[in-house]
Amino acid sequence: MDYDRIIIEILNRIQILEDKVANLEKNRDDYFESDMEETAATIASSKKYRLLSDYLFNSKDDKVRLSLLDIEKILGFKPPPSAYVHRAFWANTKTHSIALSWMSVGFETVEVSIEERYVVFERVRDYSKSVVAGKRKAAEVLQKIGSSRTNELTSTKLKEGEI
Repeated sequence: MDYDRIIIEILNRIQILEDKVANLEKNRDDYFESDMEETAATIASSKKYRLLSDYLFNSKDDKVRLSLLDIEKILGFKPPPSAYVHRAFWANTKTHSIALSWMSVGFETVEVSIEERYVVFERVRDYSKSVVAGKRKAAEVLQKIGSSRTNELTSTKLKEGEI
């Protein structure tokens, strides 16, 4: 087996993935910057549901199951009648102030049962941390095999037409 070639191919694939991640992060940042004013205005209008935000934010659990009665107790008032009959009321959307109450603290609804009267919220995972860890591991591999050796192997394999 040609381990040098395999390592070079892996490093090239890592570089391609890093470039793709950088583009995705740039596009995400551009999206959020353009949408920031609208989101800030909508978040300001969700003060009514602030107690639900605080409850979820302070939760130690990544998944929180709340009955509609629990939500009433947390809020101190009954949600609108549509909360009890329409599953869509609990959708993860930026157009409703109650949805912003959980989304603004990093949660999404993942399960809703109108019949059994409960909602399950789940903390959104931050995949950017795992990407950073992957980049760190790639850097460690590069250090171990030596970047000069990698450059030497790459140029040799290019000359031989193997890459």
